[in-house]
Amino acid sequence: MHCALDQSTHYGSQWIGNIRDTRRAITKARFLTGTYMVQSKLSRFNQNTVDPTCQLCQSSVENYQHVLLECGALLTYRKEYLCELSRVMTYHFGKGMWENLSKDVIMDIIMDVTRANVVHSMQLNTEQCTYIERISRYLCYRVHSGRIFLLEKVSRGKRGPSGS
Repeated sequence: MHCALDQSTHYGSQWIGNIRDTRRAITKARFLTGTYMVQSKLSRFNQNTVDPTCQLCQSSVENYQHVLLECGALLTYRKEYLCELSRVMTYHFGKGMWENLSKDVIMDIIMDVTRANVVHSMQLNTEQCTYIERISRYLCYRVHSGRIFLLEKVSRGKRGPSGS
């Protein structure tokens, strides 16, 4: 039996898409369940040895809100997804709504839009919740990837060019 290259590539691209979606979902689940490690969590376990300050911007305690919404070093990684969330919420609720939300409410939307929908009486339909959930998975994964990339750069910088 002869398989054409195009056919095998097609199947491979389906698997790659599923792997990426799985990685996004896993990263989001780690944020949601509190198992994603940031400096503030590490410092609770190692109080005498780990500084809770963000290693990327050195301006604040690194917690989930800082990583997903505030860290200046991660702005380029989250901007696209926060803009899309803003667009969706503005479309549904009208101009100015997104800007008036507290960071706590925005975190609720990112972490669990279905819960936020109920708690904050947003009245989003299933399709809107599904879309917002997808955006939030992309946001969490993109910020995570950018954070890892930048932390590796910081780590290499501390070791110096020879790696020592």
